[in-house]
Amino acid sequence: MQPWLGEHHVYGVFMVPNRYRHNKTYVLTMTVQGSDRVFAGGERSGKQYVDDAFAEPGHYLLHSYLPTRVALRFLFDGRFGDLRNPCNWRLVFVERSS
Repeated sequence: MQPWLGEHHVYGVFMVPNRYRHNKTYVLTMTVQGSDRVFAGGERSGKQYVDDAFAEPGHYLLHSYLPTRVALRFLFDGRFGDLRNPCNWRLVFVERSS
């Protein structure tokens, strides 16, 4: 994580089952514990390996970026270490209403 180098350098990499890859019935959102905001889902990587993360068979990798201003808020509040803890990141699948 290096938010001072420009926009969107703080992100999570999630391993997602392939059944959600082209499924249009769900919307992806991402949350980070300690923030009261919900962020857009992410970008499908298409790669099996990203930043020391390997996709298991039947899965793909997804990048979900945190806005730099949010990362800086964590830094100024003395909670930047919270962003380094993978347990604080959540990818949420929300079913679209018909």
